[in-house]
Amino acid sequence: MKFKESLTRTAPAMLAALLAATVLKYLLVDWAGASAGDDAAQAPGVSGAFSAVFFYALLPAVLAASLTEWLRLRHVAVHAVLGIGIAFFAGYAATRGGASPVSAFAGGALTATALVVTGLLAGLTYWALSGRRAGWRGDQGE
Repeated sequence: MKFKESLTRTAPAMLAALLAATVLKYLLVDWAGASAGDDAAQAPGVSGAFSAVFFYALLPAVLAASLTEWLRLRHVAVHAVLGIGIAFFAGYAATRGGASPVSAFAGGALTATALVVTGLLAGLTYWALSGRRAGWRGDQGE
């Protein structure tokens, strides 16, 4: 299978994973911080979570999906680790420039746990959807 075809095949799974990350970011970081009464945590709403995830995580997600397709990395652990890494990179990038009113790392251990859970579930979403569409299971070949 050619690289372009494999990337086209996995694009819907990648978008589903990014949408899952958007919902999880909103529920675990933005909404939870605002409902806890944190003055610094002003929940930007779903559209704010959507723009943050897509602006900061889209390029790393495309690069990670391309790399895993090119190297034929099919194991669930690879996608889980990549999802967590992308979540931490996006959290760092969002707070580095001061673009986000909610610091991804200001919440301490609870916010870091929320980032890990968000990345893990987004990576597993990508793994499950792209693998099902390709016809492979886990680390088995196509």
